[in-house]
Amino acid sequence: MIRRILPALLAAGCIADPPVTEDDVITDLAIQPGPGGERVADGATALPVELCVVDRPGRDPTLTADLRASAGRWVATDASDGLSITVPLTRACEQRMLVPPTDVGPLTVMATVRGFAKSATEALVAARIDRVRLGITGLLSATDASMLTVTATLDVLPGGGAAAPSKGTDVALQADVEPIGAVGRLADSTLTVTTGNTVTTTFFASSSVTRVTFTATAKAMNRAPRSSDPIEIDR
Repeated sequence: MIRRILPALLAAGCIADPPVTEDDVITDLAIQPGPGGERVADGATALPVELCVVDRPGRDPTLTADLRASAGRWVATDASDGLSITVPLTRACEQRMLVPPTDVGPLTVMATVRGFAKSATEALVAARIDRVRLGITGLLSATDASMLTVTATLDVLPGGGAAAPSKGTDVALQADVEPIGAVGRLADSTLTVTTGNTVTTTFFASSSVTRVTFTATAKAMNRAPRSSDPIEIDR
């Protein structure tokens, strides 16, 4: 009975029982910001989720709540799967940590207590790119056309090395060839992060190319762009 977790509804017999709503049971549900004061879609920086229920004499000591997130994963040993967790309500407020996804946009958590449900939604912002590192594999040839592999790696802070750039982060690549007029081109000049922290493309060069200079600039949604140091490849 839900009345086991509610107060005695004033004095017995004073008024007719009003209809019970989720606000009578779940007093608060909030997805709080991470350590940096933001809710960042970096797949690593866990967000505190706080659930509070009515806490008056007569509350059932065996009461539990089911929390379900629209994305991400719970940091808890009692999680039944990545998105759901059962929380024993041993006190008025309980807190669990939720690792966010890398998708920018709304994140929703729903709490259910004895059939009464309440939800909270907050917007996740794009992860801030701290550094862009370029890696080049391959050599320029003086006799044949060349094919080089270009990889840009995006570092995100603060995530202890586990944080990833948010999905949808764009990486613009530029290749400047010498001498002027030599033929060289990137298979993709703009790449979009879909998973992980790297993007890769191919650079094609004619035998006339003696030097190529690569740069990469990452731009996450509503964040300042971050550029790599240039890398020069000589024949």
